[in-house]
Amino acid sequence: MNPRRLPLLLLALMGCDLIDQLKNPTIAFTLPKQTFNVSTNDPRWKQPPDEGVPNLTCGSGAGALVMDCCVPPAPAPPLNCQLYPMTCEAGSCVMKFNYEQASPITLADQVPQLRGQKGNIIKEILLKEIELTLNNTFNVPLPPVAIFIAPADVTSASDPGAQRLVNLPAVTMAMQSNQKILVDAQAQQAFSRFAKDFQTPFNLIASTTMVIRPGTPKPQGMLEVIVSGKVEAKF
Repeated sequence: MNPRRLPLLLLALMGCDLIDQLKNPTIAFTLPKQTFNVSTNDPRWKQPPDEGVPNLTCGSGAGALVMDCCVPPAPAPPLNCQLYPMTCEAGSCVMKFNYEQASPITLADQVPQLRGQKGNIIKEILLKEIELTLNNTFNVPLPPVAIFIAPADVTSASDPGAQRLVNLPAVTMAMQSNQKILVDAQAQQAFSRFAKDFQTPFNLIASTTMVIRPGTPKPQGMLEVIVSGKVEAKF
């Protein structure tokens, strides 16, 4: 090959790569921040009775005071278990309820870098990492919180259409933190399934199961969870 033609060939190849990148760009962006609040002031929160959760052994074994935690021994009146969801757990009556909150996302509308790509098709979309900010004022430790991804018409993590993205560890009292979490293969697959059609809305759902035991303080406070992340889309 004529050495004089080599720079021209390299330039031509670079030009092809540049044209391909312009036609099929890779766009990096930040997942729109979603804020979830777990609060004792929320109507969905369940507070224990003023006198606290009854200290009762339960179940069918010997020595159990009750089989049904909603019906304490006389003369105590039955508990309204719609208001106070009591259940038997490991031989002790506890108050237990799920707390969930859904937040909708439409990437095409909320991500400026994607607005010019409407009508194009994403070949691959990757959630590189999840970013979490926690601000907690609760007076008691909180159980783990899980973040799920789901179709826009699904608002509960118990729905078969919801898929888990990440688990937050148990939250200590007065915890303030910023965390970056790498995404495992299962979460990556779940995110890609919903985000690849970037013009279709989907939900992120925060879900936790609160357990209030006898003799523990009445929970008070709020946990704020802010979810974002680094995303890369290839067209």
